[in-house]
Amino acid sequence: MTETLAPADDAASSARLSRRTVLAGSAWAVPAIVVTTATPAFAASTAPTLAVTAPNMQTVAAGTTPVTATATDNTGQPLTGGVVTFSGPAGTSFSPQNATITNGVATTTLTTTNTWATPGSTLTVTASTTGATTTAALTMLGANARAGGYNGNPAGSAGTGQTGTTIRPPAQLSQVFPSPIVALSGGSHPFAGSFSVALLQDGTVWTIGSNVYGALGDGTTTSRATWARVPSLTGVTRVACTLNSVYAVLNDGRVLAWGYNGSGQIGDGTNIDRSIPTAVGGITGAVEISATGGSAIALLSTGEVRTWGYNGYGQLGNGTTTSSNIPISPGLTGVAQVRAGGNTCYALLSNGQVRAWGYGRDGQIGNAASTDVAVPTAVSGITTATQISAGSNTGFALLSTGELRGWGYNGTGSVGDGTTTNRNSPTPVVGAADAVSIVSTVGSSFAQLATGEYKGWGSNQYGELNDGTTINRATPITLPGTDDIASFQAAPNGGAVLTLRGAAPAVSVTSANQQITAAGDTPVTATVVNGPNQPAARKTVAFTGPNGATLTPASATTDTAGVASTVVNLNDTWATPGSTRTITAAANGTTGTAALTVLGANAYGIGNGLALGTPATTSTVPTPTQLKQVFPSPIASLAVGWSTVFSLALLEDGTVWSIGNNQNGQLGDGTTTNRPTVWARVAGLSNVTQISAGQGFAMALLASGEIRSWGRNDRGQLGNGTIGDTPTPVAVTGITTAVSVSCGITSGYALLADGTVRSWGRNDNGQLGNGSTVDTSTPVQVSGLAGVTLIAAANGEACFALLPDGTLRSWGRNNLGQLGDGTTTDKSTPVSVVGVTGVTQIAPGDTFCLALTSAGTIRAWGSNATGQLGIGTTSTAATTTAVTVSGITTATQISAGLQSGYAIVSPNSGGQYGTLRSWGANSWGQLGDGTTTQRTTPIAIGGASSVTAILAGNGATAAYLLRAPR
Repeated sequence: MTETLAPADDAASSARLSRRTVLAGSAWAVPAIVVTTATPAFAASTAPTLAVTAPNMQTVAAGTTPVTATATDNTGQPLTGGVVTFSGPAGTSFSPQNATITNGVATTTLTTTNTWATPGSTLTVTASTTGATTTAALTMLGANARAGGYNGNPAGSAGTGQTGTTIRPPAQLSQVFPSPIVALSGGSHPFAGSFSVALLQDGTVWTIGSNVYGALGDGTTTSRATWARVPSLTGVTRVACTLNSVYAVLNDGRVLAWGYNGSGQIGDGTNIDRSIPTAVGGITGAVEISATGGSAIALLSTGEVRTWGYNGYGQLGNGTTTSSNIPISPGLTGVAQVRAGGNTCYALLSNGQVRAWGYGRDGQIGNAASTDVAVPTAVSGITTATQISAGSNTGFALLSTGELRGWGYNGTGSVGDGTTTNRNSPTPVVGAADAVSIVSTVGSSFAQLATGEYKGWGSNQYGELNDGTTINRATPITLPGTDDIASFQAAPNGGAVLTLRGAAPAVSVTSANQQITAAGDTPVTATVVNGPNQPAARKTVAFTGPNGATLTPASATTDTAGVASTVVNLNDTWATPGSTRTITAAANGTTGTAALTVLGANAYGIGNGLALGTPATTSTVPTPTQLKQVFPSPIASLAVGWSTVFSLALLEDGTVWSIGNNQNGQLGDGTTTNRPTVWARVAGLSNVTQISAGQGFAMALLASGEIRSWGRNDRGQLGNGTIGDTPTPVAVTGITTAVSVSCGITSGYALLADGTVRSWGRNDNGQLGNGSTVDTSTPVQVSGLAGVTLIAAANGEACFALLPDGTLRSWGRNNLGQLGDGTTTDKSTPVSVVGVTGVTQIAPGDTFCLALTSAGTIRAWGSNATGQLGIGTTSTAATTTAVTVSGITTATQISAGLQSGYAIVSPNSGGQYGTLRSWGANSWGQLGDGTTTQRTTPIAIGGASSVTAILAGNGATAAYLLRAPR
């Protein structure tokens, strides 16, 4: 923030100035420039490519800009001939509109007429030729500032192009600047006239107005009614003005000055006027500049202060009234901010105290006296100030509590305490107890409150307060038309009210982690700002969401932080986790949106509810019920452990979650504490591609080809070379190229990338397939298998392998014919499954097995005690060779539970998802038909839609149904 104060060539006239200036400033944000070139798809291979450019991809708000279209053929060679047609939004024109392509280039001149176009916004230019169209988004350059009130002497020095004495309502500055304005200042003197100064974001300085003493910095003393850049001046970070002098702080810490120098205010050791920027002597490390009357004050990075120039009232602070044409020190340290007004200087110390010196006859020193002082003196009662400001004869302090206090001359209500009585000690400003900033001009002051609104008070002779009157205001009023003002700056020596235009109003929408639950309440907030970090309070925000959603409330009012809140319920239980739902908030004529990521569970559970993670409170879940966990990513697959019931969920993000019994550490959470109702992530697992569960243990295949296992390990089933339960994942020894894994009841299996199979763990029935019945805690190779494409282990201590020709091999326990080889004899090496060909999937249960064929039929063998073979009967005798499951001829997927079978049958004509079938044991409701009745032939599973997979534990009494995305 910078302030400029008018220097007084003559002490009496400068003690109370009659010309007033309000300067407003804004942080400026230029959006990222986006240029898009698009070449449509054409049947012809010679379709051209177009690109449109302008210098720096920018255009002036009002004026001309050269535009070039480049045309190349499909080999990148420039085209010649043909015409490019240019077009743009309303208010623009092109000369020529149709330009001939020569050597790959067509040029035109863009004319724009939108003087008050928002700098930093975009203007889209379109270029078309036969076979191609492209667009370019050009960044708008312009004047992000307005002026109002007094128009200077000579009239017009406010820089709007108007020549009347007064500007009402405020008007945009006439100059189309090449960069946004970041600070404005100005000077005015009864005898020399008025001028204005603009600091641009690019570090250049521009001036307009009276130039009697060289204040325009252009090397002349010729006044100018148009804006022009101060030649060769760059790298400027702050500007300030006295009555007829200008100061600029450079980014290297130096200070330059120009203009009137009768009292040494240029600081170059002379009293010669300077019409070009001249170095102030001995100043390094400057970070802030302010000026008053005929003197200047600079704050250094060390916290020290330097002053120079006119000193008729002691405003140099060195104990004298002798002017100095070189910087001197008033002996202050620990200074955080400096301000000057009229002929009084102020310094805010880092400890919250304020010092003042110079002219004090109207109470400007704030020390309960009304006399001049020539050394820094404490302002009474101020110990927690965070900001200071100075009018021409009034001082202000903003306290840490948000309270504003003012003192000094009050004839026009400048103190803002509701009176016109001068105050020689700080007094509260009325109605500004929650201020966040304060700036002052000649006789008016402006404060932004925590609500985002602006208050103004004091002199209003030229309509400075923009309230439609010229009535002075001793009590702060709410300023109209400030929604697009980002902040005020002060230059209490100019002749106009200058305000920097803020950024366009903005609305942002947020929720926790930018996520929203599928069904349930999610708090959502909208933040409304009028400019960079300027919250807009008391604005009405209207919220909208997707169809079916409820928003409570549908509209809300922003608080002092610019925030309004609502609660959103999508009422969409099956919204796909990981998808997005858009919430919109509209306020201030601006709309903001947020695409919130949906949380939820894209799975149903049926059967044994002890480990399903559904909301059911009973052990039997006979109809498909959505899992209650709100997962951070969609579920990719699930697995159910046998006997000691537990479940695993693999998410699309590669993490694994668990729920259920945990006596062997099978939940992988480092404990053996059961967790029957809460899903939790298995620590340390990521990039998982497949999961499997056995009796009290589990395995996870990593994308790297390695395997992790955890839980029960009494028979070496973890495969890490040890015996003993492990409640956290460990590496299976020696396997780095696995492509599939499967758990038996107490053994593990891995299919490697080379088509061979490895096994480990319990082996008393030959289930490891290596020709022995000896357990092993490290992987061994299954004998005689090569080129295997799929493996599946049964919790009945058998395993199956699918070969490329569609035939099956099996080994292990065979007491009920589960190997399908026509016998009931255990096999310690793989044998052929008899009479089964064209197999595409394998689904072993406890003591039976299902195989899906390419014809869409399902073959089954093994135990049929509960109808699990699906042939319409039950039998205690083993079925040692395959039979066909009844009534299913178009199956696309199969799965098997402990004694139950499942299938997805292809949809009817025009359908997207298949129907579900189940059969076999049903004592836990695992068939999902709403009963616990055993079924010997397939029946339909109701209450589940859009299911893409059935995942049943091959030794468990529960199943999961994965739901499809929308």
